[in-house]
Amino acid sequence: MPNAFGSLWVNFNSPLLWDVFAISTYFSVGLVFWYVGLMPDFATIRDRAVKPVYKTVYGILSFGWTGDVKAWIRFEEVSLVLAGIATPLVFSVHSIVSMDFATSVIPGWHTTIFPPYFVAERFSLALQWFKR
Repeated sequence: MPNAFGSLWVNFNSPLLWDVFAISTYFSVGLVFWYVGLMPDFATIRDRAVKPVYKTVYGILSFGWTGDVKAWIRFEEVSLVLAGIATPLVFSVHSIVSMDFATSVIPGWHTTIFPPYFVAERFSLALQWFKR
C-alpha cells in the first residue's frame, strides 16, 4: 500500500518534534518582547531624524509611540503580559530539552530528575544575573 502521507510520517510523540514547537514559540515570544521594548527607542530615533524617509520608517517601527503617561502604562501592561506568557515557555523549553537528554542512550543521563533540575538551574542562573 502506498504511503498517503508522503515519505515522512510525523511522530507527535517524539521529543524532537516538541522541541521544534517549544523553541519556535519561545523564539517568537522573545522576539515580540524584544521588539516591544524597542518601540520607545524607535520613537526617539524618529524624533531626532532629519530625513523624511527615516522619520517615516522609524514612525512605522515605533507604532506611533508618543511617550505620554498612557503609552507608558500600556507599555508596562504589555510587557507584563509577555513576561507572563514567556514564563511557562521557559518551563516547557527546558523540560522538553532535558527530557531529550534523559531519554538518550548515553550512560548516566537516563534519569527523570532532569526536567526539574534544568528549570531550577535556569532560575539560579537568572538570580545570579540579577544580583550583579
